[in-house]
Amino acid sequence: MRKSIIKEIVTLIVCALTAFVIALLFCDFTPSGDLSLKIFNIGTETTANSWLYLFWLFSIFIINSLRQIKLKYESLVTNIVLLIVSLRLLYFIYGRINSITRLKIAMQIDQCDVSNNNKFLYLLWTISILLIVTTIIILFSFQKHLRQRMTTKKNT
Repeated sequence: MRKSIIKEIVTLIVCALTAFVIALLFCDFTPSGDLSLKIFNIGTETTANSWLYLFWLFSIFIINSLRQIKLKYESLVTNIVLLIVSLRLLYFIYGRINSITRLKIAMQIDQCDVSNNNKFLYLLWTISILLIVTTIIILFSFQKHLRQRMTTKKNT
């Protein structure tokens, strides 16, 4: 158990470094302190620290998902970390979907081009579906783990 916790701490540090590199590659740090995505050219009200935190969560999600696929969702500590990260990302994406939808409606009233918002909205929906599927898989693995524990306790 102690070894797996140490592995998780090392993974979190590696993910933090990965998030910093992703932020440097994909984001534009403006002098005003805001951070906007270069990919879709959509300005956001999210601060630079929040974007770094979210990139960190995404990198944790990706790295732990790949680890769990390799481990066949057997590691309990990694499952817990992955579940917490998935739920936090779902909460963020739900908020972004609502704000982009409201922005899209306001831009349609002003007859502005909303194609960048549509692309970003499709990306958010795709990521949210991926997060929901991951959460369901993790919950099933928890159920399997609990059943195994109960049967071993019954047999002893």
